[in-house]
This record gives sequence, C-alpha cells and structure tokens, in this order.
Amino acid sequence: MENIKTVETIDFIGYSTEHQAYIFNDIAVQGGKIYKPNNEDYFEIGKLNIKSLSQSVKLHINTDVKKTRYHVHHQNRQSLW
Repeated sequence: MENIKTVETIDFIGYSTEHQAYIFNDIAVQGGKIYKPNNEDYFEIGKLNIKSLSQSVKLHINTDVKKTRYHVHHQNRQSLW
C-alpha cells in the first residue's frame, strides 16, 4: 500500500496558479515541457499527479511545431493563415 499515489484534481481546464501548470484534456504544460496523460488518465509532472475533471470543453491543441502554419510579415509581425 505504500506505492499508492495521490492525484490532485481541478474542475477547469487552463492555467492553475496553485500548480503553476496549464492543464488541458490531452496535455499539460509546465516550465515549457509538454506532458501526456499516463495509462490511468492523469498527468505525472515531477512529484505532482494531476488531472482535470472538466468535460465541458474539448480543446485540440497542436503540439507539433512542424504542423503550425504561420507567415512572418515585415517588421517581425506574425499572422496566422
């Protein structure tokens, strides 16, 4: 019984100031690192085990920079197309 992990939950998706991480449905981000949920459907971020209970919004977030489409204009302005 000593290996039982505690999983913290939040009831929203987005940035959690308490955990200093963005928690979404399929990814979590902390300190510039992207985390995928484990087989038990929660995120293991260092010593933090967390998941969102929110099912009201499903976001599809692209984590592959090679699939990002953008165009750089003059004077370093960027716009999505």
